[in-house]
Amino acid sequence: MRVHQFVSYLHAPGDAVADQVYAFREAFHSWGWESQVFALEGERHVPIEWQPVQRCSEDRLTCADDILLYHYAGGSALTRLLQEIPGRPVIYYHNITPHEYVESFHQELASTLRSGREELLTLRHAPSLAASEYSRRELLELGFEQVHVVPLVLQLERLHTSAQTAAGQALIGRYSDGWVNWITVGRIAPNKCCEDVIRSFAYYQKFINRRARLFLIGGYRHFEAYQFNLARLTEKWGVEEVHWCGWTSFEDGFGAYYRLGTVLVSMSEHEGFCLPLVEALSFDIPVLAYSAAAVPDTLGDAGILMRHKSYEVIAELVQLLHDDHSMRSRLLEGQRERLKQFDPALTLERLREALLSCEWNQHGTY
Repeated sequence: MRVHQFVSYLHAPGDAVADQVYAFREAFHSWGWESQVFALEGERHVPIEWQPVQRCSEDRLTCADDILLYHYAGGSALTRLLQEIPGRPVIYYHNITPHEYVESFHQELASTLRSGREELLTLRHAPSLAASEYSRRELLELGFEQVHVVPLVLQLERLHTSAQTAAGQALIGRYSDGWVNWITVGRIAPNKCCEDVIRSFAYYQKFINRRARLFLIGGYRHFEAYQFNLARLTEKWGVEEVHWCGWTSFEDGFGAYYRLGTVLVSMSEHEGFCLPLVEALSFDIPVLAYSAAAVPDTLGDAGILMRHKSYEVIAELVQLLHDDHSMRSRLLEGQRERLKQFDPALTLERLREALLSCEWNQHGTY
């Protein structure tokens, strides 16, 4: 069996889409399946060899029986090129942020997101995989007929090891002082609603516990204006100890922030999966998250899901989790059980079963 993966841009490890490409490729080879990775572009230093999509099209490197697994996270010239490549297409849908969230900050990106969702409609003929039940429902509503849920393959060892790097140990040494450390992880982008985390933290710091700090770990490329507005808000409200960490690599000790965290707070309104929630589970950090998009699917019965954004309630819950050791212990026990559902072996078995069950017509389409 031959399963080839296609991605618009192949990033180095640490990118959510790229990490799935690497994990899938390793699994395919372990099953004895032939597999190559094709991309329009890629970073210079990646851990695998890959081929330009143009070469695949020109040199006919695939045949009609090959599965062409297309990692779809936005509109791309790859969608058109893939129609010219022999094989049977399968879509892995990572989801696309609705353009309304970013329109007021980056109109060009908003246009790209909008066209990406429109382009998705042209792929409805293909069997599909979705990273969450939320994404599966979205595809079904768009007219896709054959959709399987295959969550992200977790690769947590590298994250935990990063806390032991020199940079990670320096962070832990600096901030392990008994203070309450709020962390929120992910891009500093409008759909993440970081302002709601800051408002909740502001209440907590002013009325409950002054010995607290907030770490916002994530880059803000394309959203510099959004981050600037957030920083101005913290000044306006007189919030102290707000740390803008930016995008943090494993070498820079990324995992140390999870190690330091008293609680992870997420107020995001759109997620296709939300990997930081599961990463927090693996570090035994209580998770408090707004119940939107794929977040309920990812957390299941674990953590605390908020159906309303009451800043006072969020702040009081954080303190309750800090003070009430029995409640914290019960919550963490449930989170550990949930984490077991994302065992990579289980996820990869779902991937294998999904690919083997896909059906196409005589033309290679569903």
